[in-house]
Order: sequence, then C-alpha cells, then structure tokens
Amino acid sequence: MPYDPVTAEPLSRERLTELLGEAEAARERRSRWQGWLLGAGLAALALGLPQERLWGGMDLARQVGGNGERTAGLVFPLAVALKSLLGLGAEQACFLLAAVTYGLCVPALMGMMRSIGFLHGPALVAAVVAVLSPVAWIGSTTPLDFAPGILGATLLFWTLFRPRERVPSGYHWRASTTLALAFLLRPENALLFPAVVWAVSVHRGLGKLRGPAAGLVIALAVSTPLLGLFSGSPERTELGWRTLDMVLAGRTPNASNLLLGLVAVPIGLGASAWGVYVLLLGRRSPEET
Repeated sequence: MPYDPVTAEPLSRERLTELLGEAEAARERRSRWQGWLLGAGLAALALGLPQERLWGGMDLARQVGGNGERTAGLVFPLAVALKSLLGLGAEQACFLLAAVTYGLCVPALMGMMRSIGFLHGPALVAAVVAVLSPVAWIGSTTPLDFAPGILGATLLFWTLFRPRERVPSGYHWRASTTLALAFLLRPENALLFPAVVWAVSVHRGLGKLRGPAAGLVIALAVSTPLLGLFSGSPERTELGWRTLDMVLAGRTPNASNLLLGLVAVPIGLGASAWGVYVLLLGRRSPEET
C-alpha cells in the first residue's frame, strides 16, 4: 500500500486517485507545451535561415508590395497587416508569416495524431519528421503561402478525425468552417473538398441531418460561394479563374510543369488506387479495421 511521503501514513483510495489525476494532468500540460515550444524554435530557425534561392513565384510578395493585383484568401491581408504594423518590407512580411505558420504546424500535427490514437512520443517524432522534410522546409523558408497551406490542411484533417460533438451537427459545422479556413490559407486545399463531403456523409452524430443528405448540404453550402467568384464584375471573374488555375494547374502552368504533371499523375493515381484497396479490401486485424 502506498504511503504519504510527508506523514508516512497509508494513502486512502480517494487521495491516491486524486494524486494520480494531478500527475496525469501535469503530464498532459507538459506534452502540450513541448509541441508549442518546439514549434516556436523551428519558426525562429526558419526565420533565421531564409532561402536565398527563389523556389516558386513571387506573386505574394509583389501583391503585398502593392502591384495592384487582387488575390483571394487570408494570407495576403495578414501579410499586409504585418507589413503595416511592424514596418517591414513586403518580402520580409511574407517571410515572417511563413515562419510563424510553419511553427504552428508542429502542435497542429501533434494534435491531429493524438486524436487518431498515437501516443505523445510517436506523435512528436512524426511531427518533427514531417516539418523537417525538404519540401516543407524549402516551402516554409521562402516568401510563399506554402506553410499556411500546410497548416490549413493539417487543421482540416484534425477536425475530420475528431468525430465527437457536444451540440447537434457540431461535426458538420466544424468540418465546413475548417475547410473554408484551409481554402483561404491556400486555394489548393480545395482539393480536399471530396474528403470533407465523404467524412460528413459517413458521420453518425447527434443531429437529425445525417448520411448522404448531410454531405449534399455541405457540398452546396461550400460550393455556392465559390461560384460567386465567376459572376459579377470582370475583376471578380478574373480572380475566380486565376484561383481555379492555382487549384488545378499550380502557380506557373507552363510546359515544364505540364511534363512534370504527366509523370506525377500516373504515379499518384497508382498510389491512390493501392491505398484505397488496402483501406477497404485489404486483410487486417479487427483492431486496425
């Protein structure tokens, strides 16, 4: 029987349960702070080691500098706000925004993996490996919206992997609003729209609207505002088609990107087909299923 280290008396069950709860709460607080502190350190490292070579277009920096071109999303106004409040140059503001969102990816990735069921240690290691990959590092140390896009996609999947809801249809609201946030952080995240519709369609929650009907409502609610970009003034229509080009063809649709896409598409389709087969038809233990 455990004893109190102060009075040397046997601990009651109530006191022992209380002490175990306090220790578990303290461990959870330390785990959360580890992700945030590590993210802050990586953000400072990314800000101190910006890429000297250009990887990608400078559209965002030129827009923040005031070239008059319109853009959709949250990254542009956030960069302009940093430029005005801190007195930075356009490129410096973009570097700062990229580094900050890069650091926020660490606690977001850890939270997503913890919600799936991973322990703190593996989740921390996996998050560090993901953010230190060459693609993530290069994209986050350049004045682009690559890091905000990673953060938006991570937050979206974190939401989809948290099916619990406290209010009716709370899961549907979280999924749709997080998808909108991910799109505003980087238009290419619109490609995750089918995943959101599928997740909402198979979710069994507290609300009366469930199944494919819920997925249809989410699809209409999300797609209707996007259709507004292709109507109205010529400036809005131009912005809508430019956003669609970003989603489907990348930032610089040219011959070199076309050849790269011709090579990448068959590989991606093959990997996706194999993943769907393993997920739906592959033999696994009941726990994994």
